[in-house]
Amino acid sequence: MTREARIVGENGRSVILSGPAPDGDGGWRYTVTLEFETGRASVEVWDYGEPALPGLLRRVADNWRGFDTPIAFASIEGQFELTLTHDGKGTIDCVATLRQPWPPTWTTTIDLSYGAGANAEQVARDFEAIFQAQ
Repeated sequence: MTREARIVGENGRSVILSGPAPDGDGGWRYTVTLEFETGRASVEVWDYGEPALPGLLRRVADNWRGFDTPIAFASIEGQFELTLTHDGKGTIDCVATLRQPWPPTWTTTIDLSYGAGANAEQVARDFEAIFQAQ
């Protein structure tokens, strides 16, 4: 069974995190996939220390009424970046970037939006659960 958590945008685009597992060296390995109208891109991500992404998404959900500065995440080796902003009207705007920093190099970025209330809460719960399943 594949374990995954998703951020699904109103436009059908998605950020999908699957299979997080501790790597034995004090970090985590997982795959991030971006789905968009014309395809999908995936990259394996390595992160050191406690997983930061669930806490970041919890912060977004807890501040569903709005936040003034972007809330951002970047994996330690730069394969995955996520920046979230609040439009002040009940919507979270998300910019997600995947990159392969070693040859052959490539970068893919998508924008998506999702609801700041119940949707943001569900996203936070899903990402917390996938990391706690370890």
